[in-house]
Amino acid sequence: MASLHPDTLLVRWKEITEAWVAIPSVSTDTARKADCRRAAQWLADLLYDAGGTVELLEGYGNPIVLGRVDVGAPTTIVVYGHYDVQPAAREEGWETDPFELVYRDGRYVARGVMDNKGQVAIHLAAALALKEAGELAHNIVFFVEGDEETGSPHLAEAVQSLREILRQDAIVVSDGVREHNLPTLELSFRGGFNARVWLRTLAADQHSGMMSRVVPNAPEVLVRLLAFALQEGEGGLFEILARDAPAPSAEVEADLAVLPFGKEGIARATGARVVHPKNAQEYGRWVGLEPSLSITTLRAGYLGEGYRNALAATAEAKINVRLAPQQDPEAAAERFREWWRERFAQTEEIVEGDVAIDVPYRGVMLPRDNPWLNRAGRVWEEVTGRAPVRTYCGGGIPVVTLFHEEVGAPLVVTPLASEGGNMHGPNENVNEFVLREGLAWSARWFGARE
Repeated sequence: MASLHPDTLLVRWKEITEAWVAIPSVSTDTARKADCRRAAQWLADLLYDAGGTVELLEGYGNPIVLGRVDVGAPTTIVVYGHYDVQPAAREEGWETDPFELVYRDGRYVARGVMDNKGQVAIHLAAALALKEAGELAHNIVFFVEGDEETGSPHLAEAVQSLREILRQDAIVVSDGVREHNLPTLELSFRGGFNARVWLRTLAADQHSGMMSRVVPNAPEVLVRLLAFALQEGEGGLFEILARDAPAPSAEVEADLAVLPFGKEGIARATGARVVHPKNAQEYGRWVGLEPSLSITTLRAGYLGEGYRNALAATAEAKINVRLAPQQDPEAAAERFREWWRERFAQTEEIVEGDVAIDVPYRGVMLPRDNPWLNRAGRVWEEVTGRAPVRTYCGGGIPVVTLFHEEVGAPLVVTPLASEGGNMHGPNENVNEFVLREGLAWSARWFGARE
């Protein structure tokens, strides 16, 4: 049983986080390549100084930190995280230096304090403090990459080569936001892909006064097809993609029924006048367990200042497709491609068309009969007095699918960041109360054996 004082854990977290976020390890900026390496080396030095064994794994993009803290325990837990962060600059709306940890109005503010240095630092602070106190009950392997914000292009290769090292008693992933700041266990993630649809109706743009209604205008044709694609009735693209999406089980429906849900809160957070789901179960199904099609970009004609009165010869749309966790993304992508090809062939106004699909990624539904998952829930109840909500996430964390399929160790996905923290935006922050609960959970999780 861990006996560490909460303030001791918070001080340790601040020491780690303050030094780590000061390194601007922006993986999307090639000019920050050296900073990414510096952030990896900083973590390696921290673990080495704490008595761990550490490797910087090369050949997978930015270095991967593989560190082991061994106390001779019969069980070993892997902690996944990433040290790379999104870009940040004062002129983007930051009230303080984004790479300096600042405490303001009950929140700690800095780039990476949520995503993901701050969450990894929670586990680092708890594990290292427990080790020093002689109370660490499990060996820990820290597996921390530096390319998550660029899509982890080399991670599959790394995981496959390290499969036996990573196949331990459990893997913990903390990279997300707690549902309504309640203790949260995430049980599924949707798959999906991004696509670009392009079509041409004219050889070149035409004078609108002379040719309107005479020849087809590309954006009007595309909008008509997009409206058909989005309809849920027979023959629409949404309906075709949803055909093989399984219905939620009774256990999943029960989880959805107790999710916090309020139309007013969603409207307030998003600025929307209309919120469509009628209840928590419908909201949970739509967001986490069923396919969705979202038009994210429409582009056609003149986009500069002022006006150019011309019919557009071409038009394009970018579409984000989300799939149910169990759906085959390759098969869904082929159905998507074939639907558009049929529309191109059947629509007389279209001279030529093209559909390009980015690499599809698979979702995952994690097993419920996982004793480590159940233990994680009990620990949340012990430290907060509240049972965790079980959520089914609308987004995707490809590394979770990768660990599930390639490693096979039991997964516990429990986010430790607070809602309203503006992840990826200016003034990224974490609520101190939620932070303290996360530290308490991590200390109890690593400091007790059942």
